[in-house]
Amino acid sequence: MHGRVHWARPKSSAGHRVIPLVPWMVDALRTWRDIAPASELDLVRPRFDGLSRDEDDDLQDRKDIQEAAEVAHGSGRRYVLHEARHTTATLLHEARVDSEVIRMIVGDSSVASTRGYLHLSDKRAREALEQIAGQLQLGA
Repeated sequence: MHGRVHWARPKSSAGHRVIPLVPWMVDALRTWRDIAPASELDLVRPRFDGLSRDEDDDLQDRKDIQEAAEVAHGSGRRYVLHEARHTTATLLHEARVDSEVIRMIVGDSSVASTRGYLHLSDKRAREALEQIAGQLQLGA
């Protein structure tokens, strides 16, 4: 891979998985394929010269994208890639997606591992308390 990255096996059997692509992602990938730099290795996201990207290239791109979108952590720092995993798990949970499906999407070996990525919002807690209040006929 031209001294940049290497192919490696996933850390666990959970790393071997198929994640269905939703239609908008299929369309985006097809559009990208038409404009992407040519790559002798048929890479999805090569450098402009067609060679493989390195970790620093990706890090800089993520920083540039966040800066252009004016997105930053509450502390002012830029988000790191691993935080997307937390966001994905949390958004899926808030959408009431089954925990086993969330585990499959984020690639954890167990639901217990996935729980560490969930950050529950006040919204879900409020909804739960309102539901109980309704059952108890409180505040109505």
